[in-house]
Amino acid sequence: MVIAEAIVSVVLTQMSSITAEELKKHGKLVLGAAKDVEKLKSTFTAIGALLLDAEEKQWKDEGIEKWLKKLEDVSYEIDEHWRTKILKRQLKGGGGDQHARHNSLSSTKSSASSLSDLISKYGGEESTGIPDNHVRVYTRMILQALSSIHSLGYVHCDIKPRNILAFPGSPAAAAESGNRGEEGIRKLKVADFGLVVETWKLIQGSHNKHRGMTRYVPPEVVVDGRVTSAMDIWALGCTVLEMLTGEIPWTRLHDVEDVLMEVRNGCRPEFLG
Repeated sequence: MVIAEAIVSVVLTQMSSITAEELKKHGKLVLGAAKDVEKLKSTFTAIGALLLDAEEKQWKDEGIEKWLKKLEDVSYEIDEHWRTKILKRQLKGGGGDQHARHNSLSSTKSSASSLSDLISKYGGEESTGIPDNHVRVYTRMILQALSSIHSLGYVHCDIKPRNILAFPGSPAAAAESGNRGEEGIRKLKVADFGLVVETWKLIQGSHNKHRGMTRYVPPEVVVDGRVTSAMDIWALGCTVLEMLTGEIPWTRLHDVEDVLMEVRNGCRPEFLG
């Protein structure tokens, strides 16, 4: 019950923050959203009072305990949902500096091609990669996106070329990336946050399990499920090598179990020599 009280308190704090800042800042929200948020906030305040009363009276009834356990579970779910909503707001950005910070992120898939498509375009039968000078720019874009994700307290857990969107470039985008006048530079955005997990849950161990595509996960994740933000950096390294060589990690292996066996045995992908 103490845990449930704490979660309710956290949710109320988050809702207060959204109500005071986001609802006033973003005029495009559906009319009546503020009223709905306040209603939900009032409901949670009542739940918090009920939990406190139950704690003080030391209720021992089995039915009440089961109900309180369900309430605790729901509190966890709502907390998770609310954090996800906040993350999506932060990833979309609200203009100005915040937009500049997150302009390498995309919370949804779109009709844009992916970095994987771009690699294939340069590859062909010769298996050559993207030009080095382009790879440097793309790596910087992805690093900027990961920096934003990690600073918000999340780990993406599924970085790979297929989850990085490639939009048509522009002189402005090239200049922003430090390559003024460079032709053919695309604008990359990290997408697909389906496996994203919060850092604090990794510390508690509640999400320390194998996540992401096996070919792009580090050995410690394959061996014992140890997930940290370093997982995204490893996956970025695999992605950089794929951009340079045109080959996916463990390209000669078609079965996931074979890849797992190679990693557990300390083997290295072919393109690492």
